[in-house]
Amino acid sequence: MLKRELIRHSCYKLMFYLGILDCLSIVTSCLVTGYLAIDGRFPCPHYRDFEYVLTTFACGIWCSVCVTCIILAFNRCIDLWRNKHLLALFYHHRTYYWIGLCVLYLTLVTIYVKGLFFSPVAYAWFFDPFFGMTNLDVDRTEFFSVVHSVNNIGVIVVLSLLNTFLVASIYWKTRKSNSNYLSLIQRRVCSELVPIHNVNFRSQLKLSLFAPLTSLLLLSTCTCSSSLLQRF
Repeated sequence: MLKRELIRHSCYKLMFYLGILDCLSIVTSCLVTGYLAIDGRFPCPHYRDFEYVLTTFACGIWCSVCVTCIILAFNRCIDLWRNKHLLALFYHHRTYYWIGLCVLYLTLVTIYVKGLFFSPVAYAWFFDPFFGMTNLDVDRTEFFSVVHSVNNIGVIVVLSLLNTFLVASIYWKTRKSNSNYLSLIQRRVCSELVPIHNVNFRSQLKLSLFAPLTSLLLLSTCTCSSSLLQRF
């Protein structure tokens, strides 16, 4: 990805930033989670502050990943239609401005989002520190995170629209020009973006607890895009 002929493209700069975020998220999603799962403790003063601070940063990373995926999808739509005014938005160093916005979003979410707590009952992270303790009389609505929920629902809507437009654009371009319209680099990038957006979509839907119909539509979109890319 860092090869000169690849990194000069704006999409690879964005994907490299995504890779950095994924590496950072491993600390929370794998290392810390694994240790707490083995330890098996409920949230207590010994871990509470550590978990809270760490997971606010983890939420910031997650939200930054979501926004970067949106920008990446927008970038692919622009590249397919080759509008010179829109292409100027990602011209050379301007891509780093977009990455800077993603970093700013990460920082703001980290500051304002609520932290999560690890539950040995479900071996997962929850905003509710009393998850699994059904015998406690606690107002659980106060643990609801507006920032996290708005991010997830908003990203689902925007990514759905962008990816639908992207798939339709690929279909129209290849249908019109006998599949020779797209360059080799465009085909390569699109084929790499399909699994990225697929994973992000599925994660968003699971977190937001959307209806099965939405999952079916998502799966259909991803399958359709994959089949189109196979034509290249």
